[in-house]
Amino acid sequence: TGYRRSHESIRQSVIKEAEGIIAHQDASIEKTRRLEDDEAVSDPPAIAYMEADSAFIRLQSSRKRVRRSHNMKNGCRRRKRRSIEVKLAIGYTDKVKRYESGRGKSLRLKDKFTYTSIENGRIFMEKLSLIAEKRLSLSRVKAVIFGGDGGAYISAGIRDYFVNVIYVLC
Repeated sequence: TGYRRSHESIRQSVIKEAEGIIAHQDASIEKTRRLEDDEAVSDPPAIAYMEADSAFIRLQSSRKRVRRSHNMKNGCRRRKRRSIEVKLAIGYTDKVKRYESGRGKSLRLKDKFTYTSIENGRIFMEKLSLIAEKRLSLSRVKAVIFGGDGGAYISAGIRDYFVNVIYVLC
């Protein structure tokens, strides 16, 4: 358009869009929780695959703010770094050829969905189980293969919210 937009106006646009996406997702999760099954999978797959992991992202801090520091054994002071844990999950039913024609060996994930959150592990795994039930009908599949890095919230969440699961430590 030729107009310049400030960093803050772009940020506000992203926040407004994200709030709409989060509201839609929360409504969908609540609908699944109430067992309103209008989009049920008619023919569930034999095996469903799930993977979960998390990453820490350091938060920026203002230079004006007084930084807290911790004493080290040798007397040096270290700044306390603030970070946020972003939890990610993916679910799919199979891997299929990406292109119909040709000899390429490239694959894509069938019936793929993703879920990302910054909530605590228990809430993340509960919502993941509801989304997976809606998208893949996990309660009707024969087996679920769940890959994770050994995080405590993953193993506890699998035990609490998933059935027929084979946990694979990645």
